[in-house]
Amino acid sequence: ENTDYDRLEAGGFLPRYYHLMNTLYGGFAHASDDMSLHNKYENQRSVFRSKLYDCLGEDDIARLYLKSEMLIDSCRYDEAINELKERSTDKAIAVHDRAIVNYMLGLAYKGKGDIDNAIISYTESSICDLTTPIRDYKSLYELAELLYDRGDFERASKYITRSIKDADAASIHINIESINSLLPVIYNSYNASIKKRSHIQNILLIGISLLLIMLTVTTGITFKDKKKIKAKEKEVRESNIELTKAN
Repeated sequence: ENTDYDRLEAGGFLPRYYHLMNTLYGGFAHASDDMSLHNKYENQRSVFRSKLYDCLGEDDIARLYLKSEMLIDSCRYDEAINELKERSTDKAIAVHDRAIVNYMLGLAYKGKGDIDNAIISYTESSICDLTTPIRDYKSLYELAELLYDRGDFERASKYITRSIKDADAASIHINIESINSLLPVIYNSYNASIKKRSHIQNILLIGISLLLIMLTVTTGITFKDKKKIKAKEKEVRESNIELTKAN
């Protein structure tokens, strides 16, 4: 309330101030366990995000990020996807910006429920992230979560391990917290997969056992039938010998 906006604007610091407050309240909301405080911080964040959006130029890619973020928060996923896909094909944008565009595409596809395209977008974002020296990224551990849900534990484990190392090396606490929040999901997914595999193995063992029983019964019946046939053949041969002698 006591902020001198005119002075900030005169010095060209207004967009930076809005960005700082948007980031600050976003961090508060993320860290808050109290729902009432969380909602309060989110509302404050929305105010500063809108103000930041309004003061950015049309050609500023940060404006696209804010617009897409607002569309995703409003569950208007298709609109966000259309905006982002158009920019993702622009070969002139920097690698880091391409990483952000694809990450936000992943968020939109995930929100929409299109997991296949979410995985593709997160993968493209991760490739861009890992080619830059910036370790403040989210796409790799978001990708790991989706891969765990798909049962691809080997790749997911590699990605989550790399994400933890980079977040720890860069001391990016919010990323570390986000990764830690995924660990119960990963644990539950892994346990569910183990149980599912165990269930399938049990079914296969039962099926194999039944097949062995059927094979044993069939073999026994076949053996008895062969004995009967041999006995009949013997009777026929003996009858033929007797007939031959009689003639």
